[in-house]
Amino acid sequence: MARRFEGVPVERLIASVPTALVEQIDSLLWENRQHPARRCRSEYIRLALAEKLARDRRKLMITSRDCARARDSVKATK
Repeated sequence: MARRFEGVPVERLIASVPTALVEQIDSLLWENRQHPARRCRSEYIRLALAEKLARDRRKLMITSRDCARARDSVKATK
C-alpha cells in the first residue's frame, strides 16, 4: 500500500528502532485490523509522529501562554 500525499512535497525519513519495538507495532497492527495504519508500519510511524508533534506543539503553546501571563502579572504588580 502506498500513501498518497496528493502533490505535497515529501521527504524520506529512516529511523532505526529496537526489534522489540517493531514486534510490538506488528502485533498491534495484526490484532487491530481496524487501526488507521491498516497493517502498515510506515503509516503507523507517520501517524505517531504527527500525533507527538501536535501534542508537543500544544504543550509549547500552553507553556508560552503561561509565561506570558506570568510576565504580565509581574508587570501589573510594579
